[in-house]
Amino acid sequence: MSTDPYVRPPPAQLTALIGGEAAAWHAPQWWKRHWELTGLVTDVTARMQDGSRDDWIRWLQTSNDASNGERLLTVLTSMPPTRSVSPW
Repeated sequence: MSTDPYVRPPPAQLTALIGGEAAAWHAPQWWKRHWELTGLVTDVTARMQDGSRDDWIRWLQTSNDASNGERLLTVLTSMPPTRSVSPW
């Protein structure tokens, strides 16, 4: 997700499909801050994975997850493709 669930709730169609798990999908800014807070790494950069929506679609098309696969595929294909946004 490009906007963290702490900032804006996940899309309704996603929450309806996977429930509260959607709140665990964090935006790049959250991951950047998360790693910075550990103190284990420096010079942290986080971004959206280019084509991540398409990666999920390919995974669903090849997986045997019949429980939510078709519904999740419908939601993902209705969303715009993901593109990374430069942190600079």
